[in-house]
Formats: sequence, C-alpha cells, structure tokens
Amino acid sequence: MRLKNLIPISMTLLLFLYSWNTKRDNPIPLIQVSEQERQLNFDKDILNALSLGQQRLLSSVLWVQTLMDGDLEHYKGKDLNSWMYLRFDTITELDPKFYEAYAWGGIYLSIIKDDILGAAKLYEKGLQFYPDDINLNFNSGFNYFFEMGEVTKAISHFEKVLSKEEGRKSYPRLLGLVERMKQETGTPYYEILSNLDNRLKQTTDKRIRNYLSNTMYAVKATADLECLNSEREKQCSKVDLYGKEYLKNKNGNYEAQKEFKPFKIFRKTD
Repeated sequence: MRLKNLIPISMTLLLFLYSWNTKRDNPIPLIQVSEQERQLNFDKDILNALSLGQQRLLSSVLWVQTLMDGDLEHYKGKDLNSWMYLRFDTITELDPKFYEAYAWGGIYLSIIKDDILGAAKLYEKGLQFYPDDINLNFNSGFNYFFEMGEVTKAISHFEKVLSKEEGRKSYPRLLGLVERMKQETGTPYYEILSNLDNRLKQTTDKRIRNYLSNTMYAVKATADLECLNSEREKQCSKVDLYGKEYLKNKNGNYEAQKEFKPFKIFRKTD
C-alpha cells in the first residue's frame, strides 16, 4: 500500500478516536421534560364532537393512557391546569357516569399530585351524578377539611356519609369528628351532647355505642372542667356523665376521675 493512501486512512482513524474520546469525556446532557409539559390535552368539546358516538370507548382509552403515564410530581399551580385534572375532566365529560374516574382520580389529585383544587372540582362534578355515594362524599369532605380547611363544606359531605348505616359502620369515628368540627364553628357543647345522645339511641352496634359513650363523656368533661377551672366555678356542673365528682389535683385544678381525651380536634401543631 502506498504511503499516500495510508495518510487519509490514518487521519480518519485519528479523528474517529478523538471523537469517541470526546464523547466519552463529555456526555450529552439528558433533557428531562416533566409530564406536565409533555402531555397533550385536547379540547373536550371537540373530542366529544369527533367521537362519533363512541364517547365511552374514547374515555376508556384516555383512562388507560392516563393511568400508564401518571406521574408523582406535585402540581404547584392553583389554576385548574394540571394535566391530570384536565385529563380526568375530559374523561368525565365524554362519559359523565365514569365512577372510577371520580373516585380514583380525586384521590390521585389530592394525595399524589397535591392538586387540591382540581380534586375538589372533580369530586363535586362526580357528586352531581352520585350525590349520595359514601366514598365520594367522604373523600370530598376529607379534601375540604384536611387539605383546604373549609370546615362547613366538609361537614356537609360528612353528614351525608353518616346519614346511611353503611357510612356509620364504615367510618364510626366520623361521628365524633363531625361534632368536633361543629364545636369549632361555634355549636355549643349541650347541643353536641344532644346530637351524640340521639345517635346513641339510634344504633345497636356495640362498637359504635362504646365510641359514642366515650365521646359523650369527653364532651361533658371538657366543658365542665373548662368551666370549673375558670372564674365561673359556682355556675358549673361538678359531676361527670356518670355522676362522679370532679376532684382537685395538687395544683388546685379540677380533673375527672376517669381518663379521657379533651373534646377538640388535634392537629399537627398540638
């Protein structure tokens, strides 16, 4: 082989080795695009018009695709523009009675995506078609109370859960929580005690009756001790729900003979 033919071959090999070495030492940075930016959402009215009567089929396809692409990234906006909310909204526009989209979509938005407003809107949309559904009302109430701090709206949904025997059995502690929430909104203790007493008379379930009895004890003891340990001592009841007297401790404060948790909502800051 002639020397003049070796030169271009050698140059090619050198350039190849240089290129390979450069690529190894300087890898191309990966460009990561979030699902929020990557996903496409089409106008739900246009999709509805183009579905040619196959709304349920199209909604099912979108549902499966959404579950496959679902991400864990929190949505920081407060504008109902998260891609998953828009997708669930489209799915339920195509098929308004798609129960799973409301039930599981709401939980995903509220707990996983932290899209609290989107979850509230989706639950309310679902409750238009399933107004008495226990799970939708419970999850909506949970989202309103624990995530949004909207006590009045939460009480409304929780009351619907408690209006059914199945709801009371599924969520027995909701019986006490709702009354605690009412107490926070200004309902007097005697009214709360009356509400719980009525609940007690309406149930034969031993587990629920035991819970209600303990809650009633806590309601009266909390109110009485609050009164006794203030300047209104002479106007206060001095016996608990079972007729046992409140006793003074070594610090001079009244306390109940039976151990109980104060009737209040305990938050993370307590």
